[in-house]
Amino acid sequence: FPKFLQVKGGGDSVLYLDESHRLWTSGENSDGASGSLSTGDEPTRVPDISFECSGVWGEGNNSMVMAKDGTLWVSGRNAYGEL
Repeated sequence: FPKFLQVKGGGDSVLYLDESHRLWTSGENSDGASGSLSTGDEPTRVPDISFECSGVWGEGNNSMVMAKDGTLWVSGRNAYGEL
């Protein structure tokens, strides 16, 4: 695995930001919170992200990723339109 600069957990998922500013995930991925198809305990790189990440955040069944250009990307349950 690469060196991770940031690790954030939320609910049953974990987000990782590596030193190349790529996003990795692990865990249950309830309601698509991790933004990938990953459902295991081992960190898996999210392949479909075409931007460099500057930060990650996760809570409950929602996750957020900040791109280096300042845009915010979210994934998860969105049961109440919060996303």
